[in-house]
Amino acid sequence: MSRHSRALQVVDRILDALYELLYKVRKLPSHLLDDDVLDSILDRFFNMVLNKTNERLVERLLGDVLNGMVNKLPTR
Repeated sequence: MSRHSRALQVVDRILDALYELLYKVRKLPSHLLDDDVLDSILDRFFNMVLNKTNERLVERLLGDVLNGMVNKLPTR
């Protein structure tokens, strides 16, 4: 398996975990979902991810994924 394929698998697992986390967060009562709580949840998630993976690789690949998503947004 190529390095690029392994990297894409890592990003895929990270995005799946993030999707699951956000799905669970949506089910929380609204009074628990202020900005500080959401920031804390996301900070802990990404710290966990970065502690278990190659930080530069993840940052670069997530940046590529996010840029790809932004480029697909409609423009006026």
